[in-house]
Formats: sequence, C-alpha cells, structure tokens
Amino acid sequence: MKKVQIPILFNGRINYKEIGFLASYSKDEDYQIHEQKDKSDYLMVDYSLDYFSSVWIHDENQYNNFAETYKVISGGWYPKKENEDAKGRWSTLKRTTGGIKFFDVKNLKTRKSQGDIDYSFSIKKSMFSSSIKIEISSKELGVIHFSCSKVDFTPSGKVLLYNLKEDIFVDFTDQLTEDGLMLK
Repeated sequence: MKKVQIPILFNGRINYKEIGFLASYSKDEDYQIHEQKDKSDYLMVDYSLDYFSSVWIHDENQYNNFAETYKVISGGWYPKKENEDAKGRWSTLKRTTGGIKFFDVKNLKTRKSQGDIDYSFSIKKSMFSSSIKIEISSKELGVIHFSCSKVDFTPSGKVLLYNLKEDIFVDFTDQLTEDGLMLK
C-alpha cells in the first residue's frame, strides 16, 4: 500500500511522517503562506514560520541585555560546572522562510478573501486515500483548496530573531551551530 509523507515541524526543523493508506491525518500548521508560483510539474508557495526556541549565550553581560533587545518568553543562567563553562538560555522568537512544493495538484479552487483574513494552512489525509487535501488562507492569496499526492518543503536554512527596538526580524543564520543558535 502507498504511504503519504506529511511534513512535521519539530524545534524549527522539518521532518516527514509516513501516513499509511489505512490511516488518517489532520493538522493545522503555523506556516504563513505569502506567494504562489505555478510551475509545470508542481505548485509552489513561499512561506514564513515563526516559532520559539532556545538561544544559548556564553557571555553573562550579553545574556543580561539580550531580553531588552529581542523578544523572549523565558530563560535562565546556568553557572559554571566542572566540565562546562557558564552559559545562559533564552527561549526566543525566531523566523525561518522557504518554499513548499505540491505535486500532482488536482481540483485547485481559489477565492478572494472577504474582509480581514488570518493566515492558516491545513493538511488532511483521509483513511483509504493516498490523496492529501490542502487548504491555505492568506492575506496575499485569499483562500485556496486542492488535493495533491506529495508535499515537499524546501527550507531556506535562515534563522532570524525579532528585534524589539527596530520592530523587524534580523538574520542570525551565521551564528547557527549543530547544537542550535549559540551567541558568543
């Protein structure tokens, strides 16, 4: 039996979960869809995704000033241990961007938004089906419904932090390590 791969977000990273023919799946995602591009083999949309995750900081002064500049929800300073230096952690608002490709698109229906519309992105797969149903609501695109056979994410790999003073997201990708975002 054919399995469908559904994208799963965990700690800012995208993985895929296989959903079998006999299983169902339904989830509202947090992606904000901004632009649609019709390609010959697939439909592509651009997205942004805001989420909270850790930023580690080794300098105590920088740690103490961080929450005044960037949007955080919690944190803590961890004193020096026998085999580790002291460090701090803030759970910080981050943004990443990328594209989503939808293959074998069928029954594409688009309608203009009526009034203010929030961003929403819903993925559903019914039992006894290999078809994935997609519904997107977007300020830029209106409301879009369609079915497809495959969803493929192409993340940019960028990590931006929300700067409170400038009211913008600032690129911190160059400070990303294997262990996450680490400021020195």
